[in-house]
Amino acid sequence: MKFTSFILTIFIFSLTGCNNNPYQKANIDDIVNNIDQYKGKLIETSGKVLHVCGVDFKKLKLQSKNKNIIKVTAFNKQEIFSKTLNNKEIKIKGVVTEHKITAAYINQMDSLKTIPCHVDNKACTDKEWIKRKKEAGVADKISASAIKRLRKRMEKTGKDYVSVVSIQAKEYYIIKE
Repeated sequence: MKFTSFILTIFIFSLTGCNNNPYQKANIDDIVNNIDQYKGKLIETSGKVLHVCGVDFKKLKLQSKNKNIIKVTAFNKQEIFSKTLNNKEIKIKGVVTEHKITAAYINQMDSLKTIPCHVDNKACTDKEWIKRKKEAGVADKISASAIKRLRKRMEKTGKDYVSVVSIQAKEYYIIKE
């Protein structure tokens, strides 16, 4: 009887598997370079936090060792990221998404001299920071430089948009201070 129970237990574990982790491990470079394979998927990845948005603390830039960047937002829209994450290595688990910044939108930002956010390339919403840059006389230069960078990215990929790869983080933790 004990032998039968033992065999039955092994059989059940073989069917269900010991690992109930639904997250696929992937590095940032793979995600960025093969976005179509990862969109909508649950992934686990890690990288260095370059910047936590100071406007609302709801997004951050995560960088791979090869300098590829992904935007990270919290899956829970009420959650914010701490500025103490800056320059830390973190591991995140979440859902991959992609947003496309079209050539038409880039042209519109250019004509309005809009400063793109350096996290997700949408129009910057930090009104105080923009005001300070305008008062210092550097807002137009910052806008022109960012627009030029976006156009170079489009040219490099041969597409009429810039892909902004994001992960909606369901959980994250610091792996290296």
